[in-house]
Amino acid sequence: MRCAIIEAMIKPLLIFVIAGIYIVLMSKFMNIYVADVYYTASKGDMENGLLKDAEKNINKAISLNVKEPAYYRQRAKVMLGTLILAEDAEETKLVAQKDLETAQKLNVKNLATLRNSIPLYYFLAIGDISDIVSDQNIDEKYLPVTRNYYDLLKDTYGNDLGVLADVAKYEKKLGLGREYEQSWQRAYELRPDITNWHESFRR
Repeated sequence: MRCAIIEAMIKPLLIFVIAGIYIVLMSKFMNIYVADVYYTASKGDMENGLLKDAEKNINKAISLNVKEPAYYRQRAKVMLGTLILAEDAEETKLVAQKDLETAQKLNVKNLATLRNSIPLYYFLAIGDISDIVSDQNIDEKYLPVTRNYYDLLKDTYGNDLGVLADVAKYEKKLGLGREYEQSWQRAYELRPDITNWHESFRR
């Protein structure tokens, strides 16, 4: 009799716990789904030049899922895209830098995230984004940040020709002669012919 009473008490409790777990999991799933919807909307807004809407949507995505590195990379891209309109370019760049660093920390072994950040670090190092791109149009504060990121990628993925090519392309644009020569030399050691035909390595 006693066992029957205990069993009768445990059964509703188990149902309650299982229902609670289901609700929590569904809530997390919905947050992730809705966050992706906002992320996609932000990318579409940016493609259409709607930078304020892009920023608003990516902020919503991040608020729903703070652990997705692609969202921080997207917000950094939006921030860098708004530099032409920004009243405080320094603050805008600071936000972009922090987002790029957060994206990297969230998944340090995700090569797609790391490679997709290469051009964003380049724009971080540009002085006036509305001016002609040249090695004279450099932001001296952020150039070392960009150089360090590129060096980190080369140290970590020194045998990856794709990474070397991506980095070399922007090292050349930024006038980082010594760093570019190192990338060129490493690519030559790995595959000599690539330095003849790949645009990143053509001098």
